[in-house]
Amino acid sequence: YTVSNMKQDTSGASNTKGVEWATQTCKFGWSVQGVFEGDPDFSQVNGVGMSSNEKLIVTGNDYSAVSIFRNPCLNNSKSKKLYGHSEHVVRVKFGLDDQYIFSVGGQDKTLMQWKKMLSH
Repeated sequence: YTVSNMKQDTSGASNTKGVEWATQTCKFGWSVQGVFEGDPDFSQVNGVGMSSNEKLIVTGNDYSAVSIFRNPCLNNSKSKKLYGHSEHVVRVKFGLDDQYIFSVGGQDKTLMQWKKMLSH
């Protein structure tokens, strides 16, 4: 919807391609369209977060994985997967300096902290 006229914007996701958002927590949008990795009904991704430098996107899903993508994450993008939760991951977020990712498990009720390591 547009604020000025309170009408639905039907032009599609490409209309928001150049928009700068304060955060990226929605699983639907131009820069996150590939986070579903073949999920046919788009229900398996539970949480989305973007690094403060906007270079990385992190997701949590029903398969107990924390997935890291490059931004933008278009269809057929590859991810780095982190496993540690015993059940679905409901929320994910980058720390303030992007050195850590935090994930919250649903059934296991755990908060995990993942440290970013420099590759050699």
